[in-house]
Amino acid sequence: MSGTEPSSNPDDLLGRASRLLTEANRAVARAHATGHWSADWTGVVDQLRRAAVALTALNEAGPVTAEPVRTTPHPLEGLPCTWCGRATITRIYGHPGHQHCWQHAGSPELPRPAAPAAEAVPARRRLTGTTAEDRFTLDAGQELRDFSRALRQIEAHRDATDEECAAALAAWHAALTVKGDALRYVSSRGMTGTAALRWLCARYPVMVPPRRLDDERVWEISRSRTTLDVLSFVDQDVDLAAAGEAGWCVTELDVNAQYLGAMRSVLLGDGEPDEVEHVAPDELRSVLACPGYVRLGTRPELPAAPTARLAFARVGDDWWLPTPSATYLHRDHGSALDVTGAVYWPRGRGRGETARHGKRLERWAQLFAEGRETLDRAAAESPAAAGAGAVLKAVYATFSGGWLRSRTLNNTETLRPDWGDQIVAQGGVNALRAVDKALAAPANAEIRLLGAMKDSFWFVGPGPGPVLPDALTITPRGGQPGKFHVNRYGPITDEIVTAHRRGRIGTLRRAITATDTARRERAPQ
Repeated sequence: MSGTEPSSNPDDLLGRASRLLTEANRAVARAHATGHWSADWTGVVDQLRRAAVALTALNEAGPVTAEPVRTTPHPLEGLPCTWCGRATITRIYGHPGHQHCWQHAGSPELPRPAAPAAEAVPARRRLTGTTAEDRFTLDAGQELRDFSRALRQIEAHRDATDEECAAALAAWHAALTVKGDALRYVSSRGMTGTAALRWLCARYPVMVPPRRLDDERVWEISRSRTTLDVLSFVDQDVDLAAAGEAGWCVTELDVNAQYLGAMRSVLLGDGEPDEVEHVAPDELRSVLACPGYVRLGTRPELPAAPTARLAFARVGDDWWLPTPSATYLHRDHGSALDVTGAVYWPRGRGRGETARHGKRLERWAQLFAEGRETLDRAAAESPAAAGAGAVLKAVYATFSGGWLRSRTLNNTETLRPDWGDQIVAQGGVNALRAVDKALAAPANAEIRLLGAMKDSFWFVGPGPGPVLPDALTITPRGGQPGKFHVNRYGPITDEIVTAHRRGRIGTLRRAITATDTARRERAPQ
């Protein structure tokens, strides 16, 4: 820990506290998810102490001076923050406010306003050409402050200077453009994702803007422990001890931008869903062709293929599957599904009626995928591009992850937990299909799938490594979304064998990380 005194600048203090608290929360969440309770918590305790020091310094500095804001702010500038008075389009419990200001105030639970707060950007009109709805009129100084805070929240850029932040924002503007105009960074990562979608809907009349989901049935399904979400598993039938004695190695292959890749093809619903209590066998195919969820009356019959057998092993009676997951089991592997109900967004209720779903994030994902590619190409020689790329990845990860589900922070039309579930499911089964193809290739007869954790897949095979299965597209790190890259590899150690035998996914991941680290340290410089 550095002995330097924290900056007295309120933005720096808030950013430091927010970053430290976020890192501490992630560590606790990881421990909770993996059941790893015996970790050394010294680092987390130190992070909390340093956050307290920053907040104490902020308290001693006095209240933040409110900056003048327009009395009738432009839709993309937002409303005055409840705590600091600066413009924001983020809503916390329905009230305008910056997330870091709310955290600084003690994260209070606020009463919902009697009437919905004014939307930061009105629903776009179906107009072509350049209109007030498809251009940003954001204050450049405010945008730079918000972008700088986002950049400094990333570990590799926490000490970025003001000049480096400005250069990174310029690289962002250059890489993320539509018809000659740049996507602006608006308030926070989640709100930037929402603003990007509104901006694209304003520019492309064919796009269907989202509507906030209010259906409590969907919220109940999305939060249920009997709804399949992330596909993580370990195959304990693999004889890992024998593989280690034979000099085999383990390789971790990660999916590049897994959810960004899925967003280009996944079907997403509009408005509220339909619910049916019975799905006849001859209707199942048409239901699975729509976004939504199906309820299984009994545990599905799982195929012999290790991917499907392991990924769906915990599914039991009365479980819900997002339709991309159910389609993978039923269509790809021929599993019979006892479907006793469905909540879904159908093609349309009558002849000539427009389908109530579509690839609603296809253009959004294209914008961010192309920006990611542009910035990744330049990152090796341009620190500004590297910084902009880091913020870009944080934006699409936040938007596709917690933002779509957060009733606390997201009070916009993109509050769609069903979208989040469909994206996660589609990304998961896309990766499983690629692995299925690789495992079926004759050239990979000796390779074994050891397990998976979210977007990481572990393979064991002969030789010092890395194991590169034939028929699996391997790219450099940061390659095409949905393809794979080598993340880690190394010899099979006793720690890996023990973690595998116990079936502890988190412990196994740490053991694989350790063997990779040891291999790198032994490698000649």
